[in-house]
Amino acid sequence: MSQLAQTHLQLIRQAREAGFSRAEVFDLRRDYETAYRLHGHLARYNGRPFVCHLIGTTSALISEKRPLPLVRAGLNHAAYAVGRFPSGARGRRGDHRRWLISRLGAEVEGIISEITDFPELDDLFKGEVAIPDEDGSGRVGDILIQEVCNEVDDGHCFGASLEIGAKWRRDGYIDFLQGFARRYDLDFCLRSLEQIRAELADAEWLTPQTHFTYSTHRQSVPRYVKNTALAFGKKLIGRSYHY
Repeated sequence: MSQLAQTHLQLIRQAREAGFSRAEVFDLRRDYETAYRLHGHLARYNGRPFVCHLIGTTSALISEKRPLPLVRAGLNHAAYAVGRFPSGARGRRGDHRRWLISRLGAEVEGIISEITDFPELDDLFKGEVAIPDEDGSGRVGDILIQEVCNEVDDGHCFGASLEIGAKWRRDGYIDFLQGFARRYDLDFCLRSLEQIRAELADAEWLTPQTHFTYSTHRQSVPRYVKNTALAFGKKLIGRSYHY
């Protein structure tokens, strides 16, 4: 598979080699600091630090030569979904929006808000929601491109094989993603999705049952007790868990 950046230094080098200006590279560097502050305590179920996934999504967007605001939004696309803000809380609320705008600017924060409201691609695939109509601004297309890049990194390096959910093993899901990739001429994503398909077919040697644990930060006592109890329950039934 063509390599996706997984560290901010690799991402900076990729951006520079792609022709980003010095100011644009420094914007990405500052955006990484924001992403790390929001998500530095998180890991995925396969054990990969969550910030690596954010960097990988951004790397795919750069590979597809997307505009800088969309690239920057990709690095913090999960801010409102799972990021923990300086308040200690999560979610999209007034003070969180103001803080993110102060770090990224109103345009990039607006794209992140639209990404937050956009349906999950798996829900689109299952027909549970309709594909949003284009509104003439191109924004729906931009967000679909971001979502495909997000999925490409999600499945990167056997990530699809280690995923605890069922989406990657649903017949036709990769074809569904490739349909969007063809619609928007995402050559890098098309190649990556073919590699993901091959990795899924060669995953018997993996052990998806491997469990990873990590500790979050800034949790209140009630939240910690709740999360620990949930993790213990998942452990009892053999599922991946964290607390």
